[in-house]
Amino acid sequence: MDSSQTSLNKKSHQKQSFHTCPSREFPSMYPGTYKNYHEKMNSRGLVANPYFDDALRLQYRRRILQERYQYGYSMNPSRYGQRSFTPKSNWVQNRGSTKHVDKQSIREDFDTIMSQIETENGRQNLTFPSKILLLIGPPGSGKTMLAECFKEKLEYNMVLSLREMCQQVMKENKGGKFDITPVTKMMLDKIFTCPKNETTRLIIDDFSSISIARMIPIMVEYAEGLRKEFPNKDMPRMNLKICALTCNKNICVDRKMKNGSSSTTYKSCTTLYKKFYKRSVQVSNFLAKYFQFADIIANENIENVQIRTVLEIEKETNGKPILN
Repeated sequence: MDSSQTSLNKKSHQKQSFHTCPSREFPSMYPGTYKNYHEKMNSRGLVANPYFDDALRLQYRRRILQERYQYGYSMNPSRYGQRSFTPKSNWVQNRGSTKHVDKQSIREDFDTIMSQIETENGRQNLTFPSKILLLIGPPGSGKTMLAECFKEKLEYNMVLSLREMCQQVMKENKGGKFDITPVTKMMLDKIFTCPKNETTRLIIDDFSSISIARMIPIMVEYAEGLRKEFPNKDMPRMNLKICALTCNKNICVDRKMKNGSSSTTYKSCTTLYKKFYKRSVQVSNFLAKYFQFADIIANENIENVQIRTVLEIEKETNGKPILN
């Protein structure tokens, strides 16, 4: 008898505790059951996690700093309300977009480089390939293998690697500050001093420099001006082709690990992917403003990627300028 009474008392106590103790997920279902309920919940979180209070403080501080940053206020609380700096532009926060650069300065840089090439070779002796293919994509997406495939199937007889040219300039600087101008001059020199032949086709591998990509529309315009200036030389029209590859990070890293040396590590491949993925996105986004092309997904095996790439490059609309 006593045991049954104790069991009933336990059940009633459980029911009573269920009704008096509100649920943590639905505190509004039982209003008035706990006085200062949220304060008790905060104290529970503080007991369970010693850094609970610090986490809340960081959240509020982050929100305040975002508001100050949005309106351009100073970070010094004593000078709050005074504009001590101009907010950074959106391109710093979103690396996918490209930084706004004055078009006139880009054209001036291109003209200075081309004037040097003209004085060295002569303007009337300049030539250029009939087709130029730009290979854009993160490391491990299969750009180099596609370049070898295009040399055989699409009869591209010249290959330039932008990465090798950058490495050559870095060796000449001997650890000094890297400058993209010598690389740009080297590339333009090889383009406009190529053999005079209508079958000359050029592949630019590892095209991941936004500074050089900004000069591509000016380069196409300059080649068209040369063709009209010297009609007796029968210069071919420069046809630009763009191959923009997109690939998953894990697949690219796995490919680099398989094809890399024994000293290649997962961390180094991941860092390399993140670095050049941002650059390739910048280049493709910029070129999409001036030329027509579609991104190619390179997550599958290399044979399927080759078929998709050939079909995309052989389109008539690929590389055609966008008429504004």
